[in-house]
Formats: sequence, structure tokens, C-alpha cells
Amino acid sequence: ISRISTGKLTLRCEVVDMTILIADAVDACRPVMTARMQRFGVDVPSRALEVHGDPVRLAQILSNLLDNASKYTPDGGHICLSAAWSAQRLAIEVSDDGEGIPPEDLPRITERFFRVARPHTQAVHGFGLGLALVSAIARHYHGLLRIESTGVPGEGTRAFLELPLAHAPTV
Repeated sequence: ISRISTGKLTLRCEVVDMTILIADAVDACRPVMTARMQRFGVDVPSRALEVHGDPVRLAQILSNLLDNASKYTPDGGHICLSAAWSAQRLAIEVSDDGEGIPPEDLPRITERFFRVARPHTQAVHGFGLGLALVSAIARHYHGLLRIESTGVPGEGTRAFLELPLAHAPTV
């Protein structure tokens, strides 16, 4: 994260078809979600959604978003990933019906090492770097990460990732 923000990490910049990366990320997380009996929905266009970026890092941010959704959603819960273009941007949304994030913690959720205090639930492993990394990579590519949650258990969390498209989509 530090190397990204200081410009000391060289990230490749090539045209990447996000529909392929999304499919790969979904395939990678499906065994964990299946084991936890989490229902998973995907709504992604069949045509290419191309952005400029490093395919390894873009895959990493998709993985982090899906991993967070699964970690904080109870067994039997629901997770959804959707992607679409809006103007010249690719909009990806990962939503869940898990425990959510208290509103007072939302401003800090992308800070390095910040973790929401969750005394009422089972401990979740991690270092508090996932969303900080997602945010740093998105900013590097002139994108944006936005998180919404009421903090009410069962209402879950919605993560919105926007990235500039490599070129205007054809209809």
C-alpha cells in the first residue's frame, strides 16, 4: 500500500477485460461460500468490460471485496456481485446481508490496520489491510471505492468500486 501511494510500486497498465477477472474471482471464492451455504448472485454483462490496469492487482481487489463479503456474512446469508458501465466508468457492486459496519466506522474503513470492533460476533482473521489496498489500487487507476452500511445486522454492506473504462462500450 505504501509503495502504491508513494509511486514506488510499478503497476502494469494494459487493457484488461474485467468480465474475465470477475468470473475468475467468483470461481475462486465459490468453494468457501458453498461450504458456508452462502447464496451468491452474479449480474455481469456478457460483453467485455475493459479497463486499463494491472490484471494481478485488479484481480486482488475483486478477491478482497468478495472475501470481506463472505467473512462478514453469516452461514446461509446472501452475497451479490454486479457490474455495469455508467458513462465512461465501470461500476462494480458487492453487497451482502451480513452484520454491516457501524456508521461511525465508515470514514475509517479504508485506513490501514483499521478493524471494526465486533465484540458480539465470532472473531474474523485479518490485519485490516484489505479495503485499504482496494482503495489505494482504485485511486492509482483514477477510480473510487465507496462503502455504504447502516450497521444494522442483516442489512449488510454495499461496496461500490468504480474504474474508468478503457474505451466507450458498444451497445
